[in-house]
Amino acid sequence: MNLKQTLPEDAKNRYLKDKKTHVSKKTLSNYSTSLGMFCKWLNSERITDLRDLDSDEIQRYKEHRLDNVKPITARNDMWTVKNFVQFCESIQAVPQGLSELVRIPKVSEDDEICDDLLTREEAVELLDYLKKYEYASIRHVTLLILWKTGMRVGGLRSLDLKDFDEVRPALQLRHRPDMATPLKRKEKSQRDVLISTETADVIVDYIENTRPDVTDEHDREPLIATDHGRIAETSLQRYVYTATRPCHYTGACALDRDPRGVRG
Repeated sequence: MNLKQTLPEDAKNRYLKDKKTHVSKKTLSNYSTSLGMFCKWLNSERITDLRDLDSDEIQRYKEHRLDNVKPITARNDMWTVKNFVQFCESIQAVPQGLSELVRIPKVSEDDEICDDLLTREEAVELLDYLKKYEYASIRHVTLLILWKTGMRVGGLRSLDLKDFDEVRPALQLRHRPDMATPLKRKEKSQRDVLISTETADVIVDYIENTRPDVTDEHDREPLIATDHGRIAETSLQRYVYTATRPCHYTGACALDRDPRGVRG
């Protein structure tokens, strides 16, 4: 098969146009940023025709990214590059099979945790997704309360059913160290957090339809509960980590998997 002369920038624009119909604006922006850096790298390497791109050049780009960003960022970038190269195969810009030679960085479980701030746009998109697909689930309520109130995970875990005031509505944070739910700043963290009626309605639906009827080892009724009692803080953190992965709520996975079929 004869390859066609193709500028990296032209191929990038065609790739983004192809993706535009089925990914979110945020995801498309991420693709554009990642591939923009890749094209800039190729230009610095004097590769202006994708027919000159080979696996060694791609590997050197991966090494360059690993030297300059976190492993999780490098991994995400290389998945985008891999998918881009696969697209380039389909338009006869690079040799068939080149995408199979793209090596994705391996990362540890700790590296998979991203400590970047969640933007308002991302939070709205995430909560819209949870409202549609996981309404009043423990994960929906967890992310909703954390985002709407700004409280710590430890504060959320400390809440009992009686701390939810449906009338005002509000959530009452109380320091209870003798019952295994201390607050980080002790009594200084105690406060009543007002919430909207919309948020309260979700909490009510969670309590009535999702929350298991359990108590903890101190005979308290935790608001966020599992079949075994009060949820562990690590489990709450895991809900946050998995739910805030872009592939979970945008429907676009760098690995081309169906994120609705595999949930953390």
